[in-house]
Amino acid sequence: MKRKFTAFRFLSIMKLERCRRQIDLIDAEIVALLAAREGLSREIGRVKAAAGLPIVDAKRESEVQHTVNGLSEQSKGIASIYREILEQSRRVQAEVSDEKLAAAMR
Repeated sequence: MKRKFTAFRFLSIMKLERCRRQIDLIDAEIVALLAAREGLSREIGRVKAAAGLPIVDAKRESEVQHTVNGLSEQSKGIASIYREILEQSRRVQAEVSDEKLAAAMR
């Protein structure tokens, strides 16, 4: 059965496309911000490695989680995504720390 192409359906499709274009713009901003955050995490990893500090700073991570939870109190999904962002920051810092250790052993 073929659906009838109505004005309402046409307007709905147009609205859908407009929303998708907005999401694409937001996604580009998110990716740029995440890349900048990762660069800063890499720098933090270098500083921690040079100072002999541990990768995980539970107090700092708790503060960040608390802030994010306050900013996103209506969405548990955002808090979940942010936990993954923090995990990625730890991975990046560990990579830098491992690189620093390998360089020191040469």
